Amino acid sequence: MREGLSFDVDFSKYMKWWRFKKIKHYIPLVMEDTEMKEEDVDWWKSKNMMLQHNTSKIKNISASHVIFSMKV
Repeated sequence: MREGLSFDVDFSKYMKWWRFKKIKHYIPLVMEDTEMKEEDVDWWKSKNMMLQHNTSKIKNISASHVIFSMKV
């Protein structure tokens, strides 16, 4: 029976449950930018991830001129 937005995932074929839980615990910690903790109280835990994502988009995606010339 489904209780959330997604179905339960079974990684037992690939890794032990305790290992999955450890990885799941540390993923948010990788995104933290502790230097911003004082000045950006609400977003410091995910700000680094967002900045890296935006930098990657700017560097790797080239938008078409057609998108900018379309009228809605």
